[in-house]
Amino acid sequence: MLIRNPRMLILLASEALAASSVLAGATVSAAAPASAQPQVTICLTNAPQFCADVKDSVNQLSQPIWLWRPVDGAHDYHWIKGTVNCSGGQGGLCTIFKDAQDQSLCLEGPGVTGHGVFLGNCGAPESQWFTACPQYGNRMTSVNDPVGGLLSVNGPLYDGRYLYATSCIAPGGAVWQSWTVG
Repeated sequence: MLIRNPRMLILLASEALAASSVLAGATVSAAAPASAQPQVTICLTNAPQFCADVKDSVNQLSQPIWLWRPVDGAHDYHWIKGTVNCSGGQGGLCTIFKDAQDQSLCLEGPGVTGHGVFLGNCGAPESQWFTACPQYGNRMTSVNDPVGGLLSVNGPLYDGRYLYATSCIAPGGAVWQSWTVG
């Protein structure tokens, strides 16, 4: 019957095509979350194979951050980068790094120079970072200790080296402080 009336066949086919296009469009738009944020890594600028990683992938308050190479099995080295207004009288904008596996936890600098970097509360000033020591490149320091809170690691580099905070040190020694967020 449909073959006798080619107009009817064309009308039915176009309606079926339009319905399937609408359905496919709804499926595609529903599949992508509206609030997806890109994940970044925090790796040494001059040794990019080494990245900041949550120790043993245990996402809890005060969990240490250590250096680990993704090729050696780092599992928790992705972060969600955000921007907040700096607190503590610093002014301007600061960066926060939420743990990609638990976004209620952030990379946090210690309140004392020489102490370790760990997972902390995202609302704390210690979790806010800004660029310091511009004469030496990509150095990040915590608002909590702008002078002695630079993200650092001692060399020689190997998996399992703990990150800590210290003052700005000139390049060429055993302390690594230049980081690339990407």
